[in-house]
Amino acid sequence: MARFNKIGDLWDTLESLKALQKDEVKSAAQLRYPDIGTLEVSNGRIKVHVLREDAEKGLAYRLGIPIRYFEKMKTELPDLAIENVNKWLKKFANKRFLIRYEMDEVRAVLTEGYRIVNHLDLVKLIGKRTMEKFAKAECFAHLDDRYLTINLLFMDDMIDNDWVPGVQIMNSETGHGALKIHPRMLRLVCNNGLIYSGEEIQGLYRRVHYGKADNESLWQEIETVFDRAVNSCESIVKKVEGLRDIEVDVEAEINRIGKEYRLTEEQKVRILKCFGEEPERNKFGVIQALTRAAQEEEDFYKQQYLEKVAGKLII
Repeated sequence: MARFNKIGDLWDTLESLKALQKDEVKSAAQLRYPDIGTLEVSNGRIKVHVLREDAEKGLAYRLGIPIRYFEKMKTELPDLAIENVNKWLKKFANKRFLIRYEMDEVRAVLTEGYRIVNHLDLVKLIGKRTMEKFAKAECFAHLDDRYLTINLLFMDDMIDNDWVPGVQIMNSETGHGALKIHPRMLRLVCNNGLIYSGEEIQGLYRRVHYGKADNESLWQEIETVFDRAVNSCESIVKKVEGLRDIEVDVEAEINRIGKEYRLTEEQKVRILKCFGEEPERNKFGVIQALTRAAQEEEDFYKQQYLEKVAGKLII
């Protein structure tokens, strides 16, 4: 896991990683699972690679082996897990897989039809677009083996002197999710972030990593949606501010949200505490409590989840 406050630093890191990465398409007949956590690949010569945990699950999933069953076999009957995987590889001998490597480790096992959107290409495009349109942009990015998440804020395009418009871009190179672009705003008075996902706003974008499309049209599409996401922020802020007129039973509303979005008791207690720091007994106040509580989450994905839950409450 790595965090970045500058697009340039993220760009440099991805350039370094690119030099260590490669892709190959292999048939199941060219693969063997010799032991837990390893993959043997034949290409005129045989080489055994470390199979990262997510890649191992990806192999099992794409062979039709239920993941929970596979994990149980690995723990309790590893020989059975090895036998199962190899039998399914033999059965689907003609099935072709995209194998993604980093150094000598397999980082992903995907179907041949997986459409690659590499992090580096995406960062180059977004970085260029940001420099063209905004003089003052702030970046916070999070990179791990599954996802790249980029939060951008455009400080020279303030809304009502209180809100900063921005976007969140999220991508996976390893089959863990679609490329997504959402409007994201920051309220300066409390430094609370909010990720909006209402489908009526044109800025929302989700591109699955399958299907045919040429690269040029894909990048043009991403540029267009990036602009729409930024432009939609002002209308979203108006919707948020309008929620001050909707009074709610705060405790009951937080309990309802907790149940619907499967929040923990600890999270609900924290949200109630945060509400007390800026009490407005209306829907706006509940959203502010959620986004303030998000700041207190140590885990990045839990923080982002609460910001997204807050965004879903804007109707």
